[in-house]
Amino acid sequence: ALADGKKIVVCTLQTFPFALKAVQELADTRGKRFAVIADEAHSSQTNETAAALKILLSDQTAVELAEIEEVSPEDFIIAAGMQAKAAGKEAGITYVAFTATPKDKTLQLFGTRPDPSRPSADDNVPTPFDIYSMRQAIEEKFILDVLKNYTPYKMAFNLAHAGKSIKVDEGKAKTRLALLAGCNSTNTTLPSA
Repeated sequence: ALADGKKIVVCTLQTFPFALKAVQELADTRGKRFAVIADEAHSSQTNETAAALKILLSDQTAVELAEIEEVSPEDFIIAAGMQAKAAGKEAGITYVAFTATPKDKTLQLFGTRPDPSRPSADDNVPTPFDIYSMRQAIEEKFILDVLKNYTPYKMAFNLAHAGKSIKVDEGKAKTRLALLAGCNSTNTTLPSA
């Protein structure tokens, strides 16, 4: 699909190393331009995917990421970016990752520095290009506010039993409270239709 000039190619995390290698070769040899986009970049996979990542990498990059046991799309993009920078082949490929929890290495490699002319430093720390905050997502009703009706068990118990002193088995009490909390419809307020 890439060699045939398809405008959009979708792949899984498992096939990504092979697609990325093809993208890198096409960008190098044919002067094509690509955007590699990873959604939910923080989601991780294990074992086989980690092995595929290590196959994709140059020796130097593999050494830097040798400790990886679980692999996420973010890890692939970090690795590809490190490899491209090391080889001086950054032209032609733009990497974009959407994640709510970027790793420090991701920000160091792809973040926006306040002063782009200077390298990363304590006074020039890279930040995400854009932020879509949890508060904004809640306000736009894309996610629920899980803390809206949050009450710690201890506080709920104290409020319900103010002034009473009853001795009960702690394990049984915690189990019953957990069951009660799980059945209570106010714990997570669903949007009304």
